[in-house]
Amino acid sequence: METTLSDDGREERGRAMADAKKIRRKGALWMVPSATNAGTYVVDLADADGATCTCPDFELRQCKCKHIHAVEYTIIRETALDGTVTETRTVKVTYKQDWPAYNAAQVNEK
Repeated sequence: METTLSDDGREERGRAMADAKKIRRKGALWMVPSATNAGTYVVDLADADGATCTCPDFELRQCKCKHIHAVEYTIIRETALDGTVTETRTVKVTYKQDWPAYNAAQVNEK
């Protein structure tokens, strides 16, 4: 159930949130931390009426909030002509740091 109210930067804030926050999937639902670290909101993209969120903004406007945009940015779905769906997720790559080797390299740098 999406209306045509102004987005007011919600999509942009959702993209920033997707980059900065740890969005987790729990079954068919998505757990999105609030921007102010005041809790976690639940996003359901599979709702019969469209995507839903438990945040106050969605409850008031009944339109896409930044949390829904963040989940959509995290998951990009592509549907091919034969009906197959490819789901691409953004992944933050982290590497374990070998601090003793790093420190030794810094001390012995020429």
